[in-house]
Amino acid sequence: MFQDFNYLRKYTLLNAINHFGPISRTSLVEISGYRPATVGAYINEFIENKLVIESGSISNGHGRNRVMLEINRLHLCAICISFSPRHITLVVVQTNGEIIAQKKVSFSPESPSRATLREVTDTVSSFLRDFEDKKFIGIGLCKFLFEYDHDRTALDEWIVSELIPELDSLTDIPAYSFSDVSLPSIAEKNFGVARDKQNFIWINMANDIRASLFCGGHDVRGADNAAGALGHMVVDFHAHDTLCTCGSRGCVERVAAWPAVERSIAEAMRSGVSTKLTASGITPEDLSIINVRRALDEGDRLCAYSVKKAAREIGLAVANAVNLLNPEMVVTHGFMLQLGRTFKDELEATIRENVLPENEAVEICISNDFENPMLLGAAAEIFSTFLCADNYQWLYTLSVTDHE
Repeated sequence: MFQDFNYLRKYTLLNAINHFGPISRTSLVEISGYRPATVGAYINEFIENKLVIESGSISNGHGRNRVMLEINRLHLCAICISFSPRHITLVVVQTNGEIIAQKKVSFSPESPSRATLREVTDTVSSFLRDFEDKKFIGIGLCKFLFEYDHDRTALDEWIVSELIPELDSLTDIPAYSFSDVSLPSIAEKNFGVARDKQNFIWINMANDIRASLFCGGHDVRGADNAAGALGHMVVDFHAHDTLCTCGSRGCVERVAAWPAVERSIAEAMRSGVSTKLTASGITPEDLSIINVRRALDEGDRLCAYSVKKAAREIGLAVANAVNLLNPEMVVTHGFMLQLGRTFKDELEATIRENVLPENEAVEICISNDFENPMLLGAAAEIFSTFLCADNYQWLYTLSVTDHE
């Protein structure tokens, strides 16, 4: 649909400020080609509506200092809602990535109740009251990747037929539903260690193993929003244990995620293998990532064997992904990193041993400590939608500097 010139001018300037800020009015005139009076009028409107703030000034060596402009990231907010097998998490996120309010609501994804709906909408209403001085630009819904044995049909129907209509009647804030596949990499791109990267792989290592991909400056979702299933890459063709949730044997998730490490150590303890865990009064039923880490720090051989084995199997899968996609960076995430240097060193060594020579320069780093990257990814998507950023990608390829 054709947009009028006021629309185009407004969003050209907003996206330029978002990308280049802090930036002066003079540079905005140079980028946009609009007359100074036109740029000035829009900037005054943005400031009046608290979309843009003046954030200091710089000298260009002659004449008056240039006043610098930025998006008002403390004023623009989103409400983001994520769903896991036991909880609904609701947060208020500023567009600088800071979570300023959070609440968890218990629920069952197989049979969401009317009481759950009421608690969610009451929480949204409470957020709006508590932050009435903010501008809410969207409500984002994102669902965790449940295991294959969870039926998501009831949850999907509840969201579409009950939750979204209820939110629509409660507020005039647009609601969006996002792909859980790409949100973690979007969060890392906007708020984390991959801000300046165009190609990277985000790897979660916890109760499951999964990836979120960013290639050529874009998140990768796949034909059916199913990209990134790294955990179901087969790394052990000789595995004889029970089937993975996907129906195969030898998947990296089945043989190397935390439940596999826990299971391996527990079985060895029950068979009488010597370990500092037993000497400390830990039983197979008491195993936790904390006491396994403590045993590792004390030089326990059983824990070191199981943890290193898992790290090698995950590392092999990651190396295959690196060879396939040729990323600049691998971003590691998840509570298995709490296993410390024993795990992390073995993981990195395995990746580097198995990548092709042209991939040897890949950076391997730890994610920012996001409790919930899904929610931050949804907030970033809402902000991008608010700016209509997809229509202004040409701006994001430019480089402009305000010279002193």
